[in-house]
Amino acid sequence: MSLQKPPDTIPARIHAANLGVVVLALSVAVLVWVQLWRPFAWAPLRLVSPQDVLTPSVKAGGEVVVRGTKCNTTDQAVAVSGRVFLVRLIPSRVPFLLTEGDAVRGPGCQTNTWHNAIPAGTLPGTYRIEGIETAQDGTRIHRGAWFSEEFDVIR
Repeated sequence: MSLQKPPDTIPARIHAANLGVVVLALSVAVLVWVQLWRPFAWAPLRLVSPQDVLTPSVKAGGEVVVRGTKCNTTDQAVAVSGRVFLVRLIPSRVPFLLTEGDAVRGPGCQTNTWHNAIPAGTLPGTYRIEGIETAQDGTRIHRGAWFSEEFDVIR
């Protein structure tokens, strides 16, 4: 009779431990890769509100002058499309489209003054100018909104 050594079970335990370490290392590697390579949030628009109203009361058919700051937080020009609304606040909230258009906004902030025509026939009340802007770079979209201080349309 020959004496045989009993089967060694240690390699099986070592194999299972190595497999656990490999699975853990791969999980950590995938998590790090996802965190580092996912697209970062793209938010080039910074719209300062409220914009200043320089004419606190205006007659229908006149214009309200607004000064405001709009920023492009990137280092490249960005295509922006926008819509501007006259919004009646009192007695109830009712928006009227004033204008819409497209522009290219350069990097940085710019403060501008806009002359907004108030349509003839606009009812007296408390209003403000509001805008919605959309920046696009071909693959990403960012939307932002702004508003002016309140002003009165008078008879």
